[in-house]
Amino acid sequence: MSNDALILELATGLALLAGLSCAVATRSFAPPASPRRGMRITFVMSGMVMIAGLVVASSADGAQPLLDRLSPAHGMLCAAAIIVLSMPMMGALAVLMRRAAPANPRQSALAAGFSASTCGALVFTICCPMNDPLYIMVWYSAGVAVVTAVARWLLPKRFRL
Repeated sequence: MSNDALILELATGLALLAGLSCAVATRSFAPPASPRRGMRITFVMSGMVMIAGLVVASSADGAQPLLDRLSPAHGMLCAAAIIVLSMPMMGALAVLMRRAAPANPRQSALAAGFSASTCGALVFTICCPMNDPLYIMVWYSAGVAVVTAVARWLLPKRFRL
């Protein structure tokens, strides 16, 4: 499979995931809404995007050693770039969350962090030099996990429980 096709598949999956997670996050800011069901759907969809990436990718990359496929030096830079690119979206969602009245600030913060991180990963997809599905699963997931955890930890502190 060509690099362009793999990048297009990744960008499409991330765009769908980012759109869904943004909808779940903004909907969770309303008082009666709970993001629990939407987050389940979002996590299932993220798993499906990862599986689709593995299925669509060619098996030719499997012949390389694991360390070469993971490329830790580039991977840490990719994860850091996703974290940095997620910050403006997380800030915007934090402002929206602050102005709204979420019934469950912790769950809303989790949804906002996941949403911001998938948007950051989508933006980073354009300039990522690597296209190995294993690399993308590991390092993109690391960046998304860090942003989601930071949002879950930081954002609810701005609310009175």
